Amino acid sequence: MSRKDVIRLLRELPQSIAAEAAVLGSIIIEPACFAEVAELLCAEAFYYYENRAIYEALLRIFNRGDGESIDCMLLLQREDYYHKGQADYCNTNVADVIVAKQRNGPTGAIKLTFRPELSRFESYAPLEQ
Repeated sequence: MSRKDVIRLLRELPQSIAAEAAVLGSIIIEPACFAEVAELLCAEAFYYYENRAIYEALLRIFNRGDGESIDCMLLLQREDYYHKGQADYCNTNVADVIVAKQRNGPTGAIKLTFRPELSRFESYAPLEQ
């Protein structure tokens, strides 16, 4: 089976954003496992474009081979993005910024409000009912 056939098969299988996030999270938490992952998984295997872009960026860092490791990363999660056009979803314009680190130091998440009319993020302010 050619690589092209494998990619086509992967794209046809049921997709799981949680599984893709788990793979990316594992690489961020334990970069030493990336060599093994990179042998088995190509960027095209990621169904979600955003996850594919993150994997490609991690792969570029890994392939540089200059001894630098993936240490700190900011991940942006906007639920509204994944529910575009769904009539039963209430748009909140809230984004979570997740700070992930490989080494010692604080990590965590903060909430921001997205202002689409300005294409910018601001301090979190709950929507008034």
